[in-house]
Amino acid sequence: MPRTIGAFPRRGIVIRMESKSTGSAEGGTWGETRREHAAATRTTWAEEWIAKFCGFPLAAETVFLRAKYEKGGEKEVDDLLVALREEAIVLSLKHQEDPSRRTGDRLAQWCAKAAKAASRQLDGGVKTIRERPFWCDHAKRGRVDFSPGALHVRHAIACVETAEGIELPLDLPEDVRGTPVTYLSSSDMLNIVKELHSFPDIMDYLDARLTLPQGLRRTIGLEQSLYSYYVVNDQSFEGCRSFADVTAALDMSGGELKRRMAEKHEADWLASVIESISYSMSVPPPDAAVWNTAGDSFQRIEYTKAQEYLCELRLAERRAIGEKFAELRSKVHESPTGLVYSLMYSDGRDFLYVLAVTRGVDREDLVRRANVLLISGLAHRGKSAGMIIVERDGVAYLTILSEGRIDSPEATAAGKEFFANLKTTRTPIRVLPEERYTDP
Repeated sequence: MPRTIGAFPRRGIVIRMESKSTGSAEGGTWGETRREHAAATRTTWAEEWIAKFCGFPLAAETVFLRAKYEKGGEKEVDDLLVALREEAIVLSLKHQEDPSRRTGDRLAQWCAKAAKAASRQLDGGVKTIRERPFWCDHAKRGRVDFSPGALHVRHAIACVETAEGIELPLDLPEDVRGTPVTYLSSSDMLNIVKELHSFPDIMDYLDARLTLPQGLRRTIGLEQSLYSYYVVNDQSFEGCRSFADVTAALDMSGGELKRRMAEKHEADWLASVIESISYSMSVPPPDAAVWNTAGDSFQRIEYTKAQEYLCELRLAERRAIGEKFAELRSKVHESPTGLVYSLMYSDGRDFLYVLAVTRGVDREDLVRRANVLLISGLAHRGKSAGMIIVERDGVAYLTILSEGRIDSPEATAAGKEFFANLKTTRTPIRVLPEERYTDP
């Protein structure tokens, strides 16, 4: 029988959606007007609110709403789809019209019923994504069509709204058509997105969570403690067999965990630069009229590919890029050329990020210099693909993508001139910030 769990302490930040029926101060999302929003059900509003929330840390390019296909009319098969390149997470979202009506056993019974309904919806969603052409709504791109089998669904998540810890029945499906199902409360799912920011980090967390005993995986509403165990245990659930293990590990870490989590939250604001860059690629900058000279349009070449390279950055990589931009901003006013730059790359990945900040450089000169820096950087580091991101005059970003190995003598010589004297700082790619060191 499903039951509530009241004794286990809640830890971390709890994100709760507005509990009013529909008239939330959040307002409409996905282009709807306030009047249309007021006419919607709370469940519909929750779906759109969650999609909007997820779009900020993950970057909106990866978040799709309501997968549908044609079968004598539109048939909706899931509520939310998060996709990067050819991999996806599919979500079913179950919410109450009035969360204040249920507590205790009534809430536990509703959650069990909602979780079962969510698993059925996820089964249909996975089947459709594999076998049928379908489409989703996207906040910026409108209708986006997918061909059968274009996406590989790595995880399915059944989200059920509850502000209490709930033990769900153990006979709920472990998977749908071979895709593992994770059961979470809506608030806990939002916390995971907020804490991890990136598609790869969320995938790693869901993969690790599958190693937990079934009883822990069927408990919803207490994910903050499981997440804390995961990050303090080197991003692993090894040794976690019960909530007693979780409590013991967190009590043992005590003030050290609190200190490191505070450091993480303080550092995470640096990661927001990736969301800003992603957004800037999809909308004209404030001075677009000046930059759109000679009939140029502000559509970036290889827009989708560039967005994918941004969205696949892990949280620690995003923090490192944000920190480097902060450092470059502090130095640009000392530069006689009005441009300062740096490089970033991850071991094992054949991709290079060239980062630059400019002040007072005209368009033609900036584009020329950005291309030179990117090509010479690729040659210097021996990478076959890369991107330069230039923050120009504090108002917008210029982004250029290059794919294909560069090994000309001229580019190699230029790379040595520009980059040979840069110091190399190595930063572990972990969710919790760790000590770094500089190569001699």
